[in-house]
Amino acid sequence: MLGGDLRFHLEQQLNFPESQVRHYVACIALSLNYIHTRRIVHRDIKPENILLDQNNYAHLSDFNIAVQFDRHQPLAWSRAGTVAYMAPEMLAKKGYFTSVDWWSLGIVAFELLFGVRPFRAKSKEELIHSILCDPLVFPQNVYDVISMDCIDILTGLLDKSPYQRLGHHNFERFKSHRWFQGLDWDKLEKKQLPSPYPLDVGSFYRCTS
Repeated sequence: MLGGDLRFHLEQQLNFPESQVRHYVACIALSLNYIHTRRIVHRDIKPENILLDQNNYAHLSDFNIAVQFDRHQPLAWSRAGTVAYMAPEMLAKKGYFTSVDWWSLGIVAFELLFGVRPFRAKSKEELIHSILCDPLVFPQNVYDVISMDCIDILTGLLDKSPYQRLGHHNFERFKSHRWFQGLDWDKLEKKQLPSPYPLDVGSFYRCTS
């Protein structure tokens, strides 16, 4: 797409304003709801796999390791994707469903807001342990960077329990969260809402040419 991927822009900007992240999260949430209702789980949501169009709308890409669940076998067991964005239940090999995508969206949102992921380590083994065992900790300046509603939605998306995780099995609850107050979801889905931060496609071409 004309706007490139979110990893490119994250490396250029280091982090994004909350209103811009809200726009991206809402766009991806609509995509997740669409594929989840068709029993498809993406399993590799990360900035590299989120593309921006010329209107700064975010789109999921790279479905190479996506899986479609059988109605009679609703759980997958194998690890798939990028460890830093994997949900605890996937890492623990306890069986998982669509909840893993909502966790990954939470990791991406956190990274876009603060420029770092919430769980980090020097080795793969330490990273897995951190995701499984460590509590969610926000940067010290969190209240200077984001709102309480934003903190609440990140906490909901990054709930280690897949059954309590925001978005899983209840998309209407996700849409009605206070963080999205005033957002017209129907217009967003039809791409009739302007992005809070228009994308400079020309600068993307200059950087990649």
